[in-house]
Parts: sequence; structure tokens; C-alpha cells
Amino acid sequence: MTLPIPSVADVDYVLVNTTLFFSEDVTTISFNVTLINDALVEGEETFQMQLAIVTLGANIMFFLADNAPVTILDDDSKT
Repeated sequence: MTLPIPSVADVDYVLVNTTLFFSEDVTTISFNVTLINDALVEGEETFQMQLAIVTLGANIMFFLADNAPVTILDDDSKT
């Protein structure tokens, strides 16, 4: 799940709320976050990816693993 810091969901990027499944032999996985381009000179903007671990079995367990910062680089310039 993406959590906006100074950037704005659905203005600067498309909000993602998905579950990624890792099999036992997989240690990395990728997914896309779509950025929304505009012509505003805003400087760098950031948001946080909220990472959680859910284990299924005899007991369902949920752990908040960490937040991963993401920086959107501004590609617009003053004219």
C-alpha cells in the first residue's frame, strides 16, 4: 500500500493496494507504481511504500515489516 508523504496519491502517482505472494524459493519480487506526469515545477516528491508480512497456516499472523521511501524526481523545468 502506498502512503503519501508530501506527494499526493492520484495526483502525483496512482495509489497501489495489492498483495504480492512469495513462494519459498523467491527472495525478490517487482511491481509497478504508475507516476502521473504534469508540467508543474515541484521539486522532488516522496511517498512511502508500506510493507507487511502475512503468514497463513494454523494461525493467521500479520507483521508490519517496514516502510520503504520512494522519491519522484521532478523532470519539469522553469521556462
